Amino acid sequence: MPMLFRADRAGATNAVVHWSIGDRADGGSDTYELVIENGKCELSSTPTRDPKLALTVAGADFLKVVTATPTR
Repeated sequence: MPMLFRADRAGATNAVVHWSIGDRADGGSDTYELVIENGKCELSSTPTRDPKLALTVAGADFLKVVTATPTR
């Protein structure tokens, strides 16, 4: 996601998004934190902030989201 981030379209957006991606082989999930702040987008596998939005998705659905062709 940071690779596709368009700072020119983000404007003054500041947001923290937590992605909880399920369907691990052990039945668990992985949580990632996406931070959009000061014209940058950073991803971490160690959430430390309170999210503005929290999404829980199955692994296959997450792959559909991140591999979709963006519209311009």
